[in-house]
Amino acid sequence: MGMAERTEPVSVVGPKGIRAMVEAALLAAPPCELPVPLRFSELEAGFSGFVKETASGLRVSAYPIEHGPPTWGYVLQEPDRAGKLDAKKSE
Repeated sequence: MGMAERTEPVSVVGPKGIRAMVEAALLAAPPCELPVPLRFSELEAGFSGFVKETASGLRVSAYPIEHGPPTWGYVLQEPDRAGKLDAKKSE
């Protein structure tokens, strides 16, 4: 996904420490400048979940899951689109 025309910040949501992990990864990567700022939201231990809908209608859900260390699962759901699927054309 290209971001050449994007101007608004990119939201990064994850467990406590996600900012440090992403920033360390960016330092280890070949020199590059991100075209937009990153906005971090760190989820605390005991987090019980959330659902957020963006201006474009994208729904983002996050919930804790059982996976050893504290872990969250994310669901990205696009809005429904008008129209019908032509099954024959999709083959």
